[in-house]
Amino acid sequence: MLIGQISDSHILPLGEKSHGIIDPAQRLLAAVKAMNAASPDLVLHTGDIAHHGTPEAYRVAREILAQLKAPLFAIPGNHDDRAKMRAAFSDENWMPSKDQATAFIQYTIDAGPLNIIMLDSLVPGEVSGALCKSRLEFLHAQLSRDSRPTIIALHHPPMAPGLDGFAKVGLQGADQLAGILEKQGQVIRILAGHNHRSVVGVCGGVATIVAPSCAFPFAFNAKKGASLSMAFEPPGAALHLWDENSGLVSHVISIGDWPEPKSLR
Repeated sequence: MLIGQISDSHILPLGEKSHGIIDPAQRLLAAVKAMNAASPDLVLHTGDIAHHGTPEAYRVAREILAQLKAPLFAIPGNHDDRAKMRAAFSDENWMPSKDQATAFIQYTIDAGPLNIIMLDSLVPGEVSGALCKSRLEFLHAQLSRDSRPTIIALHHPPMAPGLDGFAKVGLQGADQLAGILEKQGQVIRILAGHNHRSVVGVCGGVATIVAPSCAFPFAFNAKKGASLSMAFEPPGAALHLWDENSGLVSHVISIGDWPEPKSLR
């Protein structure tokens, strides 16, 4: 089984550019083409679909994402607007009903040999995210009822990237999440976004993979006091390959117009 992951597309109304430089719609289209070339069984979008969470931006995003050959599943990021995202994706089977007791956009995916839990870490108006009591209870309930190898996907990574330009604590409730994971042995990977670059860490003994942004990367700068800045590097995405013998193996790919691969044989 192959799982594609797109993150942080930051779509704007058609024709607008991120920071006056990057066309996020063209970058997302390139990510969709890369996913279609890889032929995953499904694709996860781990949040920040739209930069300002406007209906027009979601319309543009949906038109581009509709070109995916594989089924799409999405969760919100800190730039998303729950109500507008819910309206934009209301016809998708995975979108939770408005009549649910919680307004969070979170659910599970039956992926055959795998169980995928999509968690909502959005806190409206805040850059950082949270897993509150209600969201942690949802996670615990899903883990308690399904013992299959499980992937947890959310927007905010449960660990800090270690760079001064990034938030020191990006996810409230990360310690509680780690405590749950230490007691539940079936979680094999956490997938996240938000950092706009590939980062690998651990939470509760579980490997955490942060996918790069498909729109624009943030620069790596380990100098003390360094500010957050855009890097003129290729955007990217991630692919996660599941095999019963080797488990889950994650790959990060660069997105762009490259020559066709050349065989070395």
